Amino acid sequence: MNSNYKTIIYPLLKIIICICFYTAVFFRRNWLKITNQTVSIIIDCALIAVCLINIYVVSISFIQLILIHERKTKKVVKKGEIDNQKWIECDKLLELIKKNDILDVRINTIEGIKNIGSASDNNLDSSFFFNKCYYIEEEIFDNYMLFSEKIIGWSIDQKICVLSIDGLPPQNINI
Repeated sequence: MNSNYKTIIYPLLKIIICICFYTAVFFRRNWLKITNQTVSIIIDCALIAVCLINIYVVSISFIQLILIHERKTKKVVKKGEIDNQKWIECDKLLELIKKNDILDVRINTIEGIKNIGSASDNNLDSSFFFNKCYYIEEEIFDNYMLFSEKIIGWSIDQKICVLSIDGLPPQNINI
């Protein structure tokens, strides 16, 4: 199985070809008139064997589609982030997120890399922010306590591994 596919074209093409073959096998009696009983049995056995191989090919293609999807959606650590990572106390990190209206922090947890932070709205003609909320990936928290409990749950000895803060290495931020 080639797991280096970056596009879904080849696995989908294999699935379509196999479906076409299944259709041809299903309707073979309409296209292929065989009068000899022995030849008909031999052809049926060969087609059954090929159908079993097609089932294998289709299942492998579905697995490849899943792997391609996971590869495209998986977050990876950017080059240099591991060198610049910093273990920051949960209280200090949560305080930083709470006091900033807009902040994006990239952390490394046991569940993988997560983007957390705070977000707010503002009007174009005003410098005041409103409707502050907190987020972990796509999940929005209006309640700071629920947000902080989830972050503390990922901590190790009350510290979190921070990869970047607003795209900058955590060493450049005075915490």
